[in-house]
Amino acid sequence: MKRVIIILTAFIISPLCACAQKTGANIYRTGDNTYLTVNSYVRDIVNHPAFTGFSERLLARDNNSAYYDTPISNAASLMPYHQNINPAVIVETLNHMIDEANSGKTIFYDFYTERQKRENCAREHTSLFFFRGEPGAPFAVVCPGGGFSYVGSLHEGFPLALKISKKGYNAFVIRYRIGGEQIACEDLAAALSYIFRNTQSLEVSTDNYSLWGGSAGARMAADVSSNGTAAYGGDNFSKPGVVVMQYTGHSYYTQMIHQLLRLPVSMMVSQIRR
Repeated sequence: MKRVIIILTAFIISPLCACAQKTGANIYRTGDNTYLTVNSYVRDIVNHPAFTGFSERLLARDNNSAYYDTPISNAASLMPYHQNINPAVIVETLNHMIDEANSGKTIFYDFYTERQKRENCAREHTSLFFFRGEPGAPFAVVCPGGGFSYVGSLHEGFPLALKISKKGYNAFVIRYRIGGEQIACEDLAAALSYIFRNTQSLEVSTDNYSLWGGSAGARMAADVSSNGTAAYGGDNFSKPGVVVMQYTGHSYYTQMIHQLLRLPVSMMVSQIRR
């Protein structure tokens, strides 16, 4: 299968809607639905009924209680390695997820079984968040960054997945274990295995699926696409058709790339096109 690796040095997500909600309240209501604003606090995310049972996994850390009194307008303090954090974009994306959940759609999936989580309790902090595109369309998995010390889904996970889904593709955001590159890649391999095993119920196609990532997440996408999911304990299946790396310190390359770099440019292009 042909693979294309796209390296982006910067990726700034702009607001998805020009019409901002202007209110001084922490939350606002439309009909029976309760929505967040930039004045909402982290505890309002945690306590929102649409996110019952998994709200902590929307956030950057395993234990976010120290940030419960932080307003979303100061979301940058939750993700210190990130820049250009736009609270309006975070709010708009979370409110989209609230609408999806309130309409009866499943937005959260555990990709580890209860037995697997009992074997390693840190797996309790993992999950997939689903942003639906067209039924039967290929899927993308977005791996947010955070230096493997937190997972910045609010900034470079959920907003990006929503953008992808609006193009018709199905998009997942992975919440992986904090602590290191190896366990994060193991979680990505397990998540991909889950998607491949459940394509019918999820209504996604595995043809030319893609992996997206920023910073630590870009390293995960590169590692798994280069070495395959089986190398990290997942099922053995095809590699992604596209890998999108936003920015990262990744320096590993496969033997194939090493061989290509030793060829004249004309021969290199010929080999890549095969």
